[in-house]
Amino acid sequence: MSGDIQSLSWHGLSLRWGSASVGQGIYAAPPVFVLADPDDEPLSREISWMAIDAFEALVAAYPDGPSVENVRDMWRNLLRGIDRRIAEARLLEAEEAEENAAHLSPVMRVAGLIMSRVAEVPTWIAFSSGAMKIYGHDGEEIPMRDDVGWDMPGYLWAIPMEEGQRFALLSDSLHQAIGHGRIQSVLSNLVRAERAAPALLTSAALGDTANAAALVVDVVKPDVFASLSDAATMMVEDEDETDGLGEFEGESGLGQETPGNWGLQLLGITRTRDDGTIRRATAPPPEIEGFRFVSYLGSGGFSDVYLYEEELPRRMVAIKVLARRALGAKDTTRFDDEVNIMAQLSDHPSIVTIYSASITGANHPYIAMQYCPLPSLSERISDRTMSLEEALSMGVDISSAVHTAHLLGIHHHDLKPSNVLYSSFGRPLLSDFGIATLSITSGEDVMGASIPWAPPEVLDGQLSGRRSDVFSLAATVFTAVTGKPPYGNIRREGELPHYEWLEEPLLEPIFRDALEADPMLRTATAYDFAQNLREAQKALGFDMTPIEVPREA
Repeated sequence: MSGDIQSLSWHGLSLRWGSASVGQGIYAAPPVFVLADPDDEPLSREISWMAIDAFEALVAAYPDGPSVENVRDMWRNLLRGIDRRIAEARLLEAEEAEENAAHLSPVMRVAGLIMSRVAEVPTWIAFSSGAMKIYGHDGEEIPMRDDVGWDMPGYLWAIPMEEGQRFALLSDSLHQAIGHGRIQSVLSNLVRAERAAPALLTSAALGDTANAAALVVDVVKPDVFASLSDAATMMVEDEDETDGLGEFEGESGLGQETPGNWGLQLLGITRTRDDGTIRRATAPPPEIEGFRFVSYLGSGGFSDVYLYEEELPRRMVAIKVLARRALGAKDTTRFDDEVNIMAQLSDHPSIVTIYSASITGANHPYIAMQYCPLPSLSERISDRTMSLEEALSMGVDISSAVHTAHLLGIHHHDLKPSNVLYSSFGRPLLSDFGIATLSITSGEDVMGASIPWAPPEVLDGQLSGRRSDVFSLAATVFTAVTGKPPYGNIRREGELPHYEWLEEPLLEPIFRDALEADPMLRTATAYDFAQNLREAQKALGFDMTPIEVPREA
């Protein structure tokens, strides 16, 4: 049984690594070596996917090794994105938050090594979420410290890169199954990384390896590197190497290990979800003149979002890279038309500003837009940091944005709390206008992830329109007011929204009209909904938020 063999010469040093896994995730693509070890909860798995996507983007942007600052930016924004995703999940299960506290507060277990240079000296940047250890050549834990990432959760620290180093990453299940003594024995005796990794895996009983993974990385001395790479020595067992280890191969009953290479088996089944569907591969961060890549922000069904720094004017921007299929036909005219409409919309003070758009050399359309660093509406609702006064004011602002879009003949199609962001000045901004429309041109379903806020006609497969947006708008504001989606966690046919969750009785008729199942009986426009919210503000003694829509010339 042999592992996945990889080697590399880098700035005068020789590296060699091996990996083995059964049902776990390893990403070994220099300059990054990562092991993600989620539990069985879907949210934990999704968070691990986010981590691997972030590291893939780092490799694509800095193939010769990122700087300490690059790593720090990536780690900070990864943690920020994870917080946002957890908040969204909590919002969807708000009714059962206490009962589901464990899976709604997932522990991210991820650790690894990143090849970098500090003052031109080859250096490892070691990192750990805190729930996962890194081991040295003697099987002892590498002490975790925080001399790189000091202001963030987890640990980031620098280790000078030296010949003779060995590092090992093990999943928690494997560590528990084989114990410290076995780890120490394997790492001390097996010279080849590609043999040490599967040896660690097969040291456990079959029942203990369902979610097991091991990654071993060596900085090898030149003479040793040459001998290990020799074809003759690779085919022959070295007696000294296995002395004292016993019969480590075959003890678990595994026929052969699944090599954990190139990040394609995170969560155990390459890029396949639990339902058997293939997960879309992320688009690499594009090289764009005048912009510097900073870090990965997140991914959706049709796009990946990255943080860039624009050189002139100097500012941080979010760049959304759409999947190729979002273009639909090969002709890019529709994309150009949509971007032009979105640019007109971005003049509105409550819609995310569009700066520019184009198509990369790899045929990925992208849009450069305003970066919104503050917690989203989903996070604020989940964290219970939004008052009724703030919720109603936000509702008027976003209603103004929706009505302005409708005047231009464009519908959002995917209104929900996670699409309401906040600017650096605390202003609510509606995002993703036009993205759903671009997706519709490709014939894809865009409503699957937004069922709690989708109108009945959309769930029935009918075309959505202005009043469909009004329903989703009202459902979003309802969620901000009550802390829960109108129908709770599960929508049943014929069920009415939970109006009893509204603590202020005067709000009930406003939401009853806007959440009417029959579109023809529903509040007709977002402007009308905003006016109703303003009347509620007045009755409650709150300041009335102005409705901001275009003035006629």
